[in-house]
Amino acid sequence: MKQIFISTYLMGLILILSVYAMGQYPPNKKVTLNNQRQDECAIAVKQDTLFVGWNDYRLGSHTQPAPGFSFSTDGGNNWTTDAIITGFTGGGDPSTAFDRSGYAYYCFVAPPSWIPNVSRTNDLGINWISKAINALGIDKPYMTIDNTGIFPPTGHDGSIYVGWAKMGAPLKLQFGYLPNWSSAWTGIHPN
Repeated sequence: MKQIFISTYLMGLILILSVYAMGQYPPNKKVTLNNQRQDECAIAVKQDTLFVGWNDYRLGSHTQPAPGFSFSTDGGNNWTTDAIITGFTGGGDPSTAFDRSGYAYYCFVAPPSWIPNVSRTNDLGINWISKAINALGIDKPYMTIDNTGIFPPTGHDGSIYVGWAKMGAPLKLQFGYLPNWSSAWTGIHPN
């Protein structure tokens, strides 16, 4: 028993010393060179590819953000030039995800009606295709994608799920899903 305690103690001490020797934390990496305000970031990971989305205020508004993003294909060491998804006058409350095919998805609320929108790209954000969800008066849509590899009829691989808060009294949580990109949104509660 004494020998196990000493071995465990020595292994812990070696681990602590090796972390101390490497430095306590790795250096932070800048994802964007934009000096305007950014907040509410979300990150998705698929192997060595990282995809970050955030509220970006570079368009000059202090109250209405745009959907900002950047990609890294080497585990976060280097990042693409940060940009915003074009075709929208703004957008906020981001969530990000990858599907099994490698498409990157960005979910956010988009003005003027502040409805949930899901955009996808397969070329590191050069081109985006978007689908709006018919739900008005919402806050903080959050998206996830089924990547289980279990296909219909028993599973739902590839389905995109979005939940959000419907504003008003009382506040209600709502949900919608897209069985595949070529289908329509289903399961949405009436407005």
